[in-house]
Amino acid sequence: GEEKQISARLLEAERRNLAIYGFGIKGFTLSMIETAIEVTDGRVPASVIAEILDAGREMLRHPIEPLPHARETVEKLAGTFRLVLITKGDLFDQERKLV
Repeated sequence: GEEKQISARLLEAERRNLAIYGFGIKGFTLSMIETAIEVTDGRVPASVIAEILDAGREMLRHPIEPLPHARETVEKLAGTFRLVLITKGDLFDQERKLV
């Protein structure tokens, strides 16, 4: 139905924007706004844009839940190996996950 079509359009926008925005909530939020503009032929109400922005802010405020045993595993490996973190995500978004 319509929901699947919108989800497909959002996925297309995310893929298109990946090289520009990288991975992360901010890029996802911008892709949602872009999709809303596309599927409404530019007639998306400002109230809908505001809802999308609120959803993005809420995702950014949501506490980060590390995977089970992640901290212990990294600490144990760091004692023996040189560890390197490589990410294509938004710097702020990624840094807050490491705090």
